Amino acid sequence: EQYHPATLTGTINPLCLPNPTINLQSLVQDNNGTWYGNGINGFTFNPSVAGAGTHTLTYFNHSVPTVTLCPDTSYLVVSIDSLPTPSFVPMGPFCSNFPPQQVTVTPTGGTFGTSNALTANGVFNPSAANIGNNVLTYTIFASNGACQKVATTTISVEQYHPATLTGTINPLCLPNPTINLQ
Repeated sequence: EQYHPATLTGTINPLCLPNPTINLQSLVQDNNGTWYGNGINGFTFNPSVAGAGTHTLTYFNHSVPTVTLCPDTSYLVVSIDSLPTPSFVPMGPFCSNFPPQQVTVTPTGGTFGTSNALTANGVFNPSAANIGNNVLTYTIFASNGACQKVATTTISVEQYHPATLTGTINPLCLPNPTINLQ
């Protein structure tokens, strides 16, 4: 009889969906054993089939030629996360004299890319923004640290031009000549 331990020689780092399949043969010392668990087909692990969550993969190996003699088992825990696609609620355009506006995003809990016009709390200040298009970013992160997703939106800011009168018109009587207001 020859004893074949179920020795693991590698791990699987935290994953994010979608993720390509993983060849489990590279993670064991001896390929005579069998893998069990969600998302396993032979020596291939498919994270998309397993789904988001924490999964325990089991590698079982045995003696040769008597398979019931000296069995050995090792376990590999895999963390898989899935992120929704973040998005902005459309807003704007704004005049450069508008008050600060709260940016609305889904899901909450992410991080805004800050600038002169956007605070870390997601408040957009048109008076501090560039005239024209302003690109905002919002990033969400997987709890297992494996991935992130980013959303962008563009908010237009137009220059405020006050309607200031610079002169007056003296009292008029009819019929008076036409007056140029420029």
